[in-house]
Amino acid sequence: MYKRLFLLVALFLPVIAAAKPETWVEVRSPHFAVITNSNEKQARRVADQFERMRSVFHRLFPKIQIDTLGSITVLAIKDEKDFRALEPAAYLAKGQLQLGGLFLRGADKNYVLMRLDAEGEHPYAVVYHEYTHLLLSKADWMPLWMNEGLAEFYQNTDIHEKDVAMGQPSPENLLLLRQSKLMPLPALFAVDHSSPYYHEENKGSIFYGESWALTHYLELKDYRDKTDRLTQYAQLLAQNVDNVTAATRAFGDLKQLQSTLEGYVRQGSFQYLRIPGATDVDDSTFQSRSLPISQADAVRADFLAITTGLQTRVRFLITSCRTIRITC
Repeated sequence: MYKRLFLLVALFLPVIAAAKPETWVEVRSPHFAVITNSNEKQARRVADQFERMRSVFHRLFPKIQIDTLGSITVLAIKDEKDFRALEPAAYLAKGQLQLGGLFLRGADKNYVLMRLDAEGEHPYAVVYHEYTHLLLSKADWMPLWMNEGLAEFYQNTDIHEKDVAMGQPSPENLLLLRQSKLMPLPALFAVDHSSPYYHEENKGSIFYGESWALTHYLELKDYRDKTDRLTQYAQLLAQNVDNVTAATRAFGDLKQLQSTLEGYVRQGSFQYLRIPGATDVDDSTFQSRSLPISQADAVRADFLAITTGLQTRVRFLITSCRTIRITC
């Protein structure tokens, strides 16, 4: 079935391409392959950003074997029209919000689909969010709130030439949480993949927002106080201590933490982390070439076949910078 689907998609793509000749470029960096219908300059910029992202996350998670998690191919599409030709069908229905990017995880390969003309303060947010999930994918003991909270925390990262800013506050999450009643923390800790708080849009928005807020509070407080409560919590969970007991031991009285968190989301200003130091990326080693249309078609066909033929959980970033999650 999968091979048949791949062949059907591959047959139709050349017909589309023939209607309007396209120029495709491939830039290969040490750890990524960027394929674009824009130009080499754009492709090199994207590859450079992804290599810097990898360097930052390698510093953050030095014990994770990043390069054993499968190859990553980036489809960097120049505009909305061409991007929509590759969007999963579920997102093309009338009234759907506009995507800015998509991270697709496969068994032995990973794809990033991104719009080069996407708007927003953090154009790479969806990539950082999903790359965090990729790095944490082998941590089976990690509860859902922590996994999503860390992904939400790291998605607002800006990589500069001489430093990295991360953990910047999310205006969308803050607005939502200020207008809503927070979940009790024991309920937040208990959410799993079968929970309505993970699947239903209204409940899910609160879950993701509160997971971000709690992670942001704990990360920044640990940094300021030179403590490691999140690490202690993780260690207790890895020892099969139940969620609520582990949280109480690591974070203290949960009723007090709940009250503190409610005040935290309503405060007027938020701190974030700024890590000095340049990322070590040499773009002179990147290799570029014009990509034959047949090869570009094959890559796009493979991407479409995976999105159509597999039940894949995808997350995407809309141009308003609010992150929505849908399970296909």
